[in-house]
Formats: sequence, C-alpha cells, structure tokens
Amino acid sequence: MWTLLEYHDEFTKFYDQECSPEIRISIDSRLDVLRTKGNLTGEPICKHLDDGIFEFRAKTARVLFYFEPAKRIIFVVAIIKKTDKVPRAAIDQAKQRRASLLAERERANGLHPTH
Repeated sequence: MWTLLEYHDEFTKFYDQECSPEIRISIDSRLDVLRTKGNLTGEPICKHLDDGIFEFRAKTARVLFYFEPAKRIIFVVAIIKKTDKVPRAAIDQAKQRRASLLAERERANGLHPTH
C-alpha cells in the first residue's frame, strides 16, 4: 500500500469545500486504486503531466501530485478542471510546492547548499 500525504491540507480543504457528493464518490473509489497500485496506476485515473508531476483524475476534480521513495504520494495542488487541459499555472504551482517541501526536508536534516 502507498501512503497519501498532502501539502498544508490542500486535498482535505478541496474535498470538503469544492467537491460535490458525486465527485467525492468518484474520488473515494479511485483513491483506493491509487493507494494499491501507486506508480503503476495509469489512465484514466492518473496521467503524467510534466517533470514528475501527475494528475489524479475523478470527474472534473484534478489533484496534482508527485511520487516519493518509500511508497509515498504527495498531493500538492487540487482544482476543479474547467478547460480541456490542466492550467499551466496549476502545474507550475505543483512544481514550486514540491521544491519547497524537498528544501524544507533538507533543512530539517541539516543539509544546506554550499557556498
């Protein structure tokens, strides 16, 4: 089983505040597949977008995430998709949040860039 984690309650807020009951049912059933299959989950549930950022798809809900070692999936951006493609701004935000989380982890482990 894969562990699902989220950036600052991003997924929880999205699920509770923006998702209709119909979307929640779709999310719940597809999350079970993602937890079980992890990086082997393909379309129509997951799709690679750019540079290691993937989208989890459930109706019009899109949750952008990346994979980490030790079977961890990190949700970083959640949106209701209103166009054919996920907006570039959402993908860029996902990349920024991933970079921020990785930098925080390095600082917590005492790792800092050299001069």
